[in-house]
Amino acid sequence: MVNLTVFDLAGNKLIGPLRTTLGNLIDLKYLNLSNNTLLGKIPASLRYCSKLKSLDLGENQLSGNIPTWIGKSIKSFYVLCLRSNMFNGTIPRGISHLCSLQVLDLALNNLSGVIPAIFNNLTPMIMSTTPEYYMVEIYTYLGRIELTFFGDVNIFVNGNMQEYNRSSSPVTTIDFSSNNLSERIPDELTRLSSLLMLNLSHNHLSGKIPDKIHKMRGLEELDLSNNLFSGEIPLNMPSLIFLGTLNLSFNNLSGPNPYSGQMTTFDASSYYGNPQVCGPPLPLPEKKCTRDESISNSSNSRDMRNGSSEIPWMSICFGFGFGFGGFFSVIFVLKKWSHSVLEWMDCFTAF
Repeated sequence: MVNLTVFDLAGNKLIGPLRTTLGNLIDLKYLNLSNNTLLGKIPASLRYCSKLKSLDLGENQLSGNIPTWIGKSIKSFYVLCLRSNMFNGTIPRGISHLCSLQVLDLALNNLSGVIPAIFNNLTPMIMSTTPEYYMVEIYTYLGRIELTFFGDVNIFVNGNMQEYNRSSSPVTTIDFSSNNLSERIPDELTRLSSLLMLNLSHNHLSGKIPDKIHKMRGLEELDLSNNLFSGEIPLNMPSLIFLGTLNLSFNNLSGPNPYSGQMTTFDASSYYGNPQVCGPPLPLPEKKCTRDESISNSSNSRDMRNGSSEIPWMSICFGFGFGFGGFFSVIFVLKKWSHSVLEWMDCFTAF
């Protein structure tokens, strides 16, 4: 048993705490105990399994904090799935040391605090062309023969399980949905140009959608719904040409939807619950909705907030010039009035 490399008891009826003796399996690479009724905390002894590449404890009733030794004692994770448990506390910063991580699923827990800046070293999510060896390693077992290969993996997307197989593109996903996370999305997250799926829905995240989100050019699935995001939808979002699923519903977004490029492929349901968002595909025919107006209004509001009372002299000069042009046109055409008009002009200049 000490030399065991694969331990898969997923989908059984296991009840009770995780055994501390798991830490004795020092050669363990794949541990899957998902979809059981496991209770209590992740045992500290598990940190001795330093060769672990895939840890799936999802769909249980585990509680406590996510261990801080993740990313310190164990740095070789490809897959870290702790979804649908009762973990609380914050997202551990040690995740930033998981340089091979492809799947990070912490959805459906009680995690709180901010999304920490942990993304700079997640190489498979950053590299523009992910090498083949970063494909998620899944295993089969034939008698005593262990075959490790780049095989099938199940990923949850919007609550639905999708299977990715050997012929699929490398899968990279982050799912922090259905927690109690707050404040802004860190700008560092937008560096993940090879991330395919990002789900931050059903939290208390606020602020604006990052302007640099267009740098996440590999995104195929983006769900920011049911948060407190405000401001306008970034103008550059249409450049996310691989985006196939978008959900921005039930936030506090406002202004015109940048309806061009890839954004023309989404219907109104992507924006429901944002009453201040306008323009196609939203059904607001009675309301003019142009970004020029929005920018103008925003600029005016900014001037008022700054207490600015300056007169836009350039505009007045242009208007004055066009006015004089009009006068002289009339003078040229209506010659019989020229004498009286010129007298008036003399009076005006004398004044």
